[in-house]
Amino acid sequence: MTLLHVMLAMFLLGAVLFVAAIVNAVVFYRTFYRTLSEKIDGEYVDVGFILSASRFMHWGHFCLSEKRAKRFGVETYFAELPKYARAQLIFHWSVFIFLGVLMLLTWVWLEFRGDI
Repeated sequence: MTLLHVMLAMFLLGAVLFVAAIVNAVVFYRTFYRTLSEKIDGEYVDVGFILSASRFMHWGHFCLSEKRAKRFGVETYFAELPKYARAQLIFHWSVFIFLGVLMLLTWVWLEFRGDI
């Protein structure tokens, strides 16, 4: 495999995961966002899709770390969430963490590979 093939494969993997995460976020936003926002914030807070999707990262972390959810006083809300919704938040968090690591590794690889 040449460098070009590896870079193309990484790009395609990142693009597919990014699209999957966006579709996942839209479905979560339309299905669960209003109720969860009302429980956490005390009222429905609509800050737009992009900012709401960034809140999903935070909420995904609450699903992964019960200790963190307790510290913020939201453990009961996330315990009541359907398993499907929890899986969506965890998927969203995981994909964007993975994509960030993939971008960082790609940069390091290209920066320090030397002139070939």
